[in-house]
Amino acid sequence: MARTVVVVASQLITTLSALAYLRHRNITGTDLRMLSLERLDHVHAAHAFEEVLISLAARDGHRCVFGELSALPKEPEGLICDLLLLPRVDHKQGWEVLQRCLPDVVIELGESIGVETKLYSFQARRLRHRSIHHLLESRPNLRLDYSYLVPLDRVIDKLRLQHFLDCCAGFSAMVSEKPSISKPVRILSKGDALLCFPYLKVKKWHFRFELFGKVRGIRCSQKFYDWNYFLARVQHFANDLKANNDVDPCLYVQVHPKNYQNLKLIEHLLKGG
Repeated sequence: MARTVVVVASQLITTLSALAYLRHRNITGTDLRMLSLERLDHVHAAHAFEEVLISLAARDGHRCVFGELSALPKEPEGLICDLLLLPRVDHKQGWEVLQRCLPDVVIELGESIGVETKLYSFQARRLRHRSIHHLLESRPNLRLDYSYLVPLDRVIDKLRLQHFLDCCAGFSAMVSEKPSISKPVRILSKGDALLCFPYLKVKKWHFRFELFGKVRGIRCSQKFYDWNYFLARVQHFANDLKANNDVDPCLYVQVHPKNYQNLKLIEHLLKGG
């Protein structure tokens, strides 16, 4: 049973996914340290809900505190723990944590809610393999496990998914009791659904190059690289949603934080423009 656990997660949803993992593994009553990679006032940081998350962790007996990466000593002995939870082992900031931390076990939970890491180029996969190999070679006693809520090559563990949904429901109830912490939580009616967009990469250039520190090239009208692929699946889901309900349900959309500046483009495309 892990006694000291470090969770590296700046995003709120990533933090909830980590708490759900601990619950699924029956890991309770730990000294739990939430380590942020960003500033504490970052707009999407879990620190905006620090009080609520500490109370939520306390339900499973965790003694939870928050901290920042910048506050850690630079030596590996600066943070000794039994279990380290990371969204990605090969992420540059996650790698920086590993240089300051001496865990017995590292768990890669995956992106966001726990989606298995998917790298899109051969070079990226090769660099990832190389960095992980270097890590295991430099620390022969380290155990590295991959535990994804949403794996790509097998079905989802329904019990673990339920733990995640329970953590989200518990968090939502706590936030509703503290309206000063956040905006009111939208209550969905029966049949309604919330669609959470992944990050959609925007194409802005036909080609570009850097000259004397400035980016030059031929611009194009902004469009999403993977929009048609993604929209086909959204439409399929929306059609199934309508077919399985007596009334016409509402489909709410939550975009990825990096796409907030593309809201008008997303709205235009969703309307079939």
